Amino acid sequence: NYQEAQEIGQIGAEEIKTLLNPQVAGSKIKKRLEYIAEITDNFQSLSRGMFEKSSAVKATTIQNAQPLVSICIPTYNGAAFIGEAIQSALAQTYPNIELIISDDGSTDETIAIAQSFTSQTSADFRIILHRNYGLSQNWNFCISQAKGKYIKFLFQDDLLAPECIEKMVAVAELNQKIGMVFSPRGITIDADESNPILRRASQSIKDLHKGWSNLKSIQPGQELLADANCLNNPINKIGEPSTVLIAARVFAEIGLFDSGLSQYVDLDMWWRIMGNYHIGFVDEKLSSLRIHPEQQTWKNFAAGENHKDVVRFYKKLLNSPEYSFLNLQIKQTIQHKLDLRSQRNSSELSKLVEDYKKSPTKESILALRQHRQAIARHWLNLSAEKLESAYLGATGKAHKLLLDSGIKNEILTEAETIFIQTIVTQLAQGEIANNLPYLLAAMLYREAYQLPFEYRNAAIPQWFFEDFLQFLFQTPSCFQETGEVEKYSEYLQQLISYVAANIASFPDAEVWRYLAQFFVNNVSCEALALSEANLVNVLSQQSDILEFYLKNIGCQINYTFDKITEEKKQIRLGILLEKISDESETFATIPAFEYLDRNKFEIIVYYFQIQAEELGKYCESRADKLVQLSGDLHNQVQKMRSHDLDILLIGTNIADIAKPTAWLSVHRLARLQIAAAASIPAITTTRNIDRFLAGNLTAADAPAEYREKLITLEGSGVCFSYPVESEHPRVQPTRKSWGATDQSVVFMSGARAFEIIPELRETWAKIIAAVPHSILVLYPFRSRPENYPTMHFYHQMRSLFAEFGIDKKRLVMIKALPTRADYQECLKLADIYLDSYPCSGVASLVEPLLAGLPVVVRSGLIGQQRVSAALLRELQFPELVANSENSYVELSVALGSNPEWRQKYRDRIQQQMAANPRFLDSRSYSAQIEKLFSD
Repeated sequence: NYQEAQEIGQIGAEEIKTLLNPQVAGSKIKKRLEYIAEITDNFQSLSRGMFEKSSAVKATTIQNAQPLVSICIPTYNGAAFIGEAIQSALAQTYPNIELIISDDGSTDETIAIAQSFTSQTSADFRIILHRNYGLSQNWNFCISQAKGKYIKFLFQDDLLAPECIEKMVAVAELNQKIGMVFSPRGITIDADESNPILRRASQSIKDLHKGWSNLKSIQPGQELLADANCLNNPINKIGEPSTVLIAARVFAEIGLFDSGLSQYVDLDMWWRIMGNYHIGFVDEKLSSLRIHPEQQTWKNFAAGENHKDVVRFYKKLLNSPEYSFLNLQIKQTIQHKLDLRSQRNSSELSKLVEDYKKSPTKESILALRQHRQAIARHWLNLSAEKLESAYLGATGKAHKLLLDSGIKNEILTEAETIFIQTIVTQLAQGEIANNLPYLLAAMLYREAYQLPFEYRNAAIPQWFFEDFLQFLFQTPSCFQETGEVEKYSEYLQQLISYVAANIASFPDAEVWRYLAQFFVNNVSCEALALSEANLVNVLSQQSDILEFYLKNIGCQINYTFDKITEEKKQIRLGILLEKISDESETFATIPAFEYLDRNKFEIIVYYFQIQAEELGKYCESRADKLVQLSGDLHNQVQKMRSHDLDILLIGTNIADIAKPTAWLSVHRLARLQIAAAASIPAITTTRNIDRFLAGNLTAADAPAEYREKLITLEGSGVCFSYPVESEHPRVQPTRKSWGATDQSVVFMSGARAFEIIPELRETWAKIIAAVPHSILVLYPFRSRPENYPTMHFYHQMRSLFAEFGIDKKRLVMIKALPTRADYQECLKLADIYLDSYPCSGVASLVEPLLAGLPVVVRSGLIGQQRVSAALLRELQFPELVANSENSYVELSVALGSNPEWRQKYRDRIQQQMAANPRFLDSRSYSAQIEKLFSD
């Protein structure tokens, strides 16, 4: 480009000016004449006035019999010490030298001082001025100007011993394979220097050559690279450019100094020379390194350039074809060192993880991938005895930050896939105790259920035990590929069975008591509801483990109530809710007590918190008492038992043992304890739950999946009541805002992202691909945000759409909406609602029906996967229920392709909903409950 051309032109102008300098031109002519005089007698008749040959031609002949050495002094504002450096160069005992000063645009007295020495020598002494090239480019410029067989760098603040060049050349000339000769150097530092860094450096960098384990006077450079100490600190065991003599041909053969490096630019050259040539060594201090605060080395150090440059250097060693001579072993060691260097400190990594979680970018993803690889490789390179200290230190902290980052949700690159496969292969061999580094590395890439290791009876170090359990029982934040849900379900069921069996067999063993405590406080079985497996066994085991733990901490699980006297006229009914809120559990529980005969029932509603004030007031108006549960578990149990309940109806999800209601429900709190299907996504299997309330359309023909005794109601067995008028909508969506037109077909779903498993994503992609002008709009059914990597889910959905040839604009994700009224506004704009499966959201299905939308559902194999289908059958729309993926797709495509058919269903659904269907008839539902409970 123009700027580069201008810069090249300026350089050329400066060089031409230098070449035309009378002093330079005269010196060149004189050297040429001296050469001619040496090889011919033609000049003997010339008068000495025309050409003075020096006092003796013989001396010149002896001088030129030795190879020319170019002493190169790159300078930049070096007035303080340049005079001493030049003086040491001119004092060399070696006669055949040229002296080149290449000045990088000095603004001090450097040039004037250098010029004062030109009259003190008969050697070719050139001072070349040019613009500021920068450190390494100035070195390279020196090389381009040198005419010698050998090049001897001398930095402006260093010194050469008088016999330096003589002794180095003597070694260099012994073997034509020698590319470089080096020697030890002395250290010069001002006695008054107070900088502690410089003082320490003056001690730590002396005698660098002693770092080699077998240094010889002449040896192949690759012997030095193979030295066991080669990569140990100090990594530069040669020294600075002032300590070396280099054959000029080397630069023509392997290239110049790499201007992409700064602090390690010399070491890069030394390694390249060692990889291609023999190395000579003179065991005498032939130069002196001066240490002072103005040196570029310490400026780079203060700017953090040292760390950056060593990382650049290591990457070059690993990736540059210039280093093809390095063997696999040394490259592995270099990779390990690079991994350590690449690790960020904990605060930097924390910030990176935080930013990534808020908004993943290509840059943050790449940075986390690199950091993950560095930590993984670090584990693989650590010896067994160093694992504990590393895990309990900074590396372990970084490891945990990465586990928590969510980077595992990113699809592995091809290189990562190959890398993890080698780890998995090793992990499958032998016991965990012997493969702990491989497990630590694998944890960063895979979930436990994806790895082939044997956890049964594994010997786990105490320092890693709890984190190992955390990894073992960790619920995947999302599933990426088809088949993963069932694989995880099988894994977790086997794991829980193993723990439950050992707790039953060794109830007094400390380790299994600890396992029970850990399980209760950390493990969730929520993801099991995504599979099509019968969960009765595993959830029974979960409940038994919870009961075992509660007994261990002193809870009185069993309790005997007094017999009911004949005088008692009212049934005392307790209703247990985790919270009273604008969510499905509250709406599905209110019908159970809303219209009960208050002469027959005394109603007490228990809750932990009220999140919807108006709903709280309504519940209080429909009950005799609202009781907030507070304090510890013991006090909560005592309070509920003191009320002498006849029946306790549990209207919250107690299958989630992390909830306080689950801990309460293990206890005997009433004479009869009942769980309702509408609020529990799976069966309870808790020993003190006596009955399970479900509809006959849900339970019919279902496999044996209940530990409790089943109570069936007519129809779906669920009912929803919305007694408090919803807030006014705060958003005003339009089809246009989703990229839809009047001709577009809008498929919509309010399923939680966690429930949209890979198999369902593919099903929906097939539907959108088959229906022209269709789009898929996903909205969050719950107003509170999910603890779910939604952005990863979105990107995976878009990638899947791309595989099916679907434009990414045909996938729309709406952010969390403030109220129910807001997502009702969205539903009004849709054409078809797609229910999720196998985890079917009955509560979320009511909303599109209220909006009059045609819906497509798929019936599952077990009761909880049949509730949505039961709702449609109850509404007299069995034809909208699919029993397979094919029928689900066919039904959805048919509705999407036929606007008249859609309108017909929309009209019929609106008519049925206006007629107060059974699942909205709270009075009828209360009547059924009243009859059941009275009996």
